[in-house]
Amino acid sequence: AGHSGNWDAYLRHIEIVDSLAVLTWNHLQANPAYAHKTYMFITADHGRHDDAHGGFQNHGDDCEGCRHIPFLALGPGIRAGYTSAEPFTQEDVCRTVSRVLGMPVDQAEGRTMDGIFRE
Repeated sequence: AGHSGNWDAYLRHIEIVDSLAVLTWNHLQANPAYAHKTYMFITADHGRHDDAHGGFQNHGDDCEGCRHIPFLALGPGIRAGYTSAEPFTQEDVCRTVSRVLGMPVDQAEGRTMDGIFRE
């Protein structure tokens, strides 16, 4: 629906994906093998054009909208309700996940999104 040009359909599909994320998280938390031990990261591979660059149905350049992607982190060490005012890049996702996994990513660029973690 993102490329359809139909704003209502686009929003409806965002709501569907959001609801599936909630269902997935709730399913994980209902299973003792995963509850309070699992992290879930949700992001996108790109943003969308802002209105000044053609609108939501397209993407692919360096406009403000294309540079912004959603990022959601859930898990036992993640600060609930936290919103970062600091900009991050997709490269930072790798470093951040590596911190959770406790494995080095020496060749990865980017930095860890330290603010999302509880101290």
